[in-house]
Amino acid sequence: MEASVFGWSLRRLGLGLLAVSLGCGSPSEPSKTGEPTQRPNASTQAAPGNALVEADPTDQLTAEPQRKAGTATAPGNAVATDPTGKGTPPPPSEPAAQAAAWKPSQEDLSISWADRLKLPWSDHQVIYLQGDPVGFQTRSVSASRSLGEGMLRWEQSGRIRLQRGEQLVDQSWKLFSLERPDGAVLNLVAEWEAGGQRRVGELVNDKEGHFQLNKRTGDQTQSESQVWPEGARGPFSVEQSFLRRVPDLLEARQFVSFDPVEMQFVPQRIEGMGVVQTATLDGNNRSLHEVRVVSGTEAKGLETVHWVDDEGILWKSYIRGYNLRYFRATAEQTEAVADQLQWESLTPPSTLAAIPKGQVAGAGTVRYTMKMKGQDPFRSFVRGGNQSVQSISAFSAVVSIRGQGSAGDANAEPAPVDFAPSEPSMLGNNRWMATDQPDLQTACRTWLGNQPHTVETAMARLAEGIAGKLKRDPVGKTLTSSSKLMRLERADCFGHAILLATAARACRIPARVALGLAPQSATDRPAGEALQRSDGTQGEGEENAFGLHAWVEAWDGKRWQPYDSYLRAPDAMWWRIKLGSLSFDSENPYRDLLDASAVLDRLKIDSITTD
Repeated sequence: MEASVFGWSLRRLGLGLLAVSLGCGSPSEPSKTGEPTQRPNASTQAAPGNALVEADPTDQLTAEPQRKAGTATAPGNAVATDPTGKGTPPPPSEPAAQAAAWKPSQEDLSISWADRLKLPWSDHQVIYLQGDPVGFQTRSVSASRSLGEGMLRWEQSGRIRLQRGEQLVDQSWKLFSLERPDGAVLNLVAEWEAGGQRRVGELVNDKEGHFQLNKRTGDQTQSESQVWPEGARGPFSVEQSFLRRVPDLLEARQFVSFDPVEMQFVPQRIEGMGVVQTATLDGNNRSLHEVRVVSGTEAKGLETVHWVDDEGILWKSYIRGYNLRYFRATAEQTEAVADQLQWESLTPPSTLAAIPKGQVAGAGTVRYTMKMKGQDPFRSFVRGGNQSVQSISAFSAVVSIRGQGSAGDANAEPAPVDFAPSEPSMLGNNRWMATDQPDLQTACRTWLGNQPHTVETAMARLAEGIAGKLKRDPVGKTLTSSSKLMRLERADCFGHAILLATAARACRIPARVALGLAPQSATDRPAGEALQRSDGTQGEGEENAFGLHAWVEAWDGKRWQPYDSYLRAPDAMWWRIKLGSLSFDSENPYRDLLDASAVLDRLKIDSITTD
């Protein structure tokens, strides 16, 4: 028996998320009041030029875009955003919507949907829940001449990971379909995986009106022969219908298509809702056709609202009930979400460490002998600042951390000169670090006070202020932006580092986030307490493991200096081992975390010695 989410099986939620582009279900877009978009009435269409622009394409509370009859609004005619929804004409009344004169139409299937695409063609979508990315999917279409002239190969894959109450939903899917230009399916394979369970469905058309349907779950296989219903279409029939021709206002299309989730045929109804001015993920406001799709019966089916351009390309979709939004995205944005889901699915990485030999606090130099499976650890650690690295064999190296005033290790590789920060990379404002947020700027003024300060004293005060604001949590699964961190009371070391670097940049101090290793026991230590016992040992168990840690480096005019609002013990500087930096100035800091995690999976700290 499958676990259910909102009355639908997890299997339905998994491959059911294919429904956005397959037309197998989705909801009406909610208005600001939470009511679904109602069907249009020709007499109540907004006049051209009165379209309301959405402020945030991922925000479910933004005002519903207004519909217009006829063609799209001319560029420049959209009015300014009204987040309160004031001035929005009232939606059509329910009786008026029910009385709308829908005009049934028949598609010309002789028109190839692929003619609108430049083959090979690919597209990417990011899935959002309440403004946060929780999944992605990619699609591609290519000619398959080796299997026959005019054959088209459609592929789609994706993943979603989200928390529904106490239940974690983590599912991935792949879909392959070989079709003729008129949409007739010759072969189809759908794979779905969740919770370690894998399901495969296969459809093979014998070209004589029959097909073989194979379903595999684990070691069990079910096969049956069926007749292909007359006029039935494949799993991508809804999107193919858009590509042939976008439905006009009040135009209705009906047909039957194959649902690869349930491996059965379901009725589809497409309704043209008119043209709207609406925001897309690239930050533009576009005139798009709003199209409602009902998969199944009107009473029990799933609803989808799609927003497509004049060429039939999908830009936005919304699934009712799940409150999920799909946005057309770049390959880089999709890759970033894929890396995020991969990181969130991992157990927090760690590596075993030996008991220190000697007193670490106040030592001149602390040396970590690293061993790594299949790789020289020399290239995995940063050489610079108070850290140097010496390779001692093909799979081992010594990382030396020097204390203040220490001459360091004469045999270690010389540390490279620190390079000055590039503008604006270390002062920039981005989606992770919002230096212009008013609440942060107010907090920075409070933390700094009225006294004059240098970079060193300013960073010390900012670190102290953030340490007082954010209590410490263990390393979490998701990176959090500075704007959200200002509303929280707790954060892990990544959250502390993001907020401290943002505060430094807001004060015009170049700052970056460093990524490395630190004892896992640091999470449970109160500020000001040493990380080791007075006898120089760390004890047994978790205290002998190192995990990922993030802190901040600020430019003082000559070199990068470390600051840490999370790990504030007196001997912290000897325990931080730097691997690199977290590139929050890019779209994908999760790639840095995955690379660091791969290092920890193969790394062991064989010995810790002091001078």
